[in-house]
Parts: sequence; C-alpha cells; structure tokens
Amino acid sequence: MVPAELQPGDTVELTACLEGLRNARLRVTAPRTAVLRELLRDRTPRAFQEIHEQLKEVCDPVTVYRVLIMLENIGLVRRLFRNGGTALFKIEYGAERFYVATKNEAKIEEIEGASSPEIRLAIHRLEERLRALGWREVTHVVQFFHG
Repeated sequence: MVPAELQPGDTVELTACLEGLRNARLRVTAPRTAVLRELLRDRTPRAFQEIHEQLKEVCDPVTVYRVLIMLENIGLVRRLFRNGGTALFKIEYGAERFYVATKNEAKIEEIEGASSPEIRLAIHRLEERLRALGWREVTHVVQFFHG
C-alpha cells in the first residue's frame, strides 16, 4: 500500500521536519521522508508494525525501525509504551497531543478540546517543580486508559 497523501497543513509540517533532519546534519532520504509522511498522515501513536504495514512497498521493516529510532534520537518522534510494553511511535512536531486508550488498547483516540490545555498546564507545572528540586532533563509520558 502506498502511503496516502498528506493534508495541506501537513506539507508545511513535513517541510519543517525535513529541515529538522538537516539541522541534525542528517540527509533527507526517501525512507526518512516516507516514515515522516506516514507519521504526519496518521498522528495517533502506532506500533512499528502498523507503520511498516503502510510503508511495506517502499521500505523494509529494518529500515522503518532504524528510521523511527533515529527520528526519536533527534526529537522528531516520541516513543510511548502500551500497558503490555509494546512500543508506540508518534510524531513530535507541533503542539503535544494527548490520547486515551481502551484498557485492551484496541482503540486509541485523541483528547480534543478544552482538556488538552489543562493537561499541558498541569504537566508544565509539575516539570517546573521537579526542575526547582534540582532534576535535570525532565521529560514525561502521559497515558490515559478507559474501560
């Protein structure tokens, strides 16, 4: 399956992500571009296998995995973990988005509306408190599950 086309706003974000590669002194290659396009096309956190399934005609599984790890290392991708330990990958460009998953994790949905700014503010306050206590390189992973 060839990846679907991006929405008009996503092309601007793709350009910015490609610039992020260049800023990290990495080449812009067809596999890297394909993985970024796919992550921008469907922004929900997804397992490597799900991402590769969409790219199998253009990238082998090892290449997709290596690109995801490289993108994580330069901050363009974030790795989350399902309750069972499965790694999920999502694009990290733009405003942070929050998701809720069913307990069996068969379905993941974005939390939209007024809740996102409230969550973002609470996380920011907690990170600032931890930095004031002397913690360095504070990061977070927030996961919500419903039954």
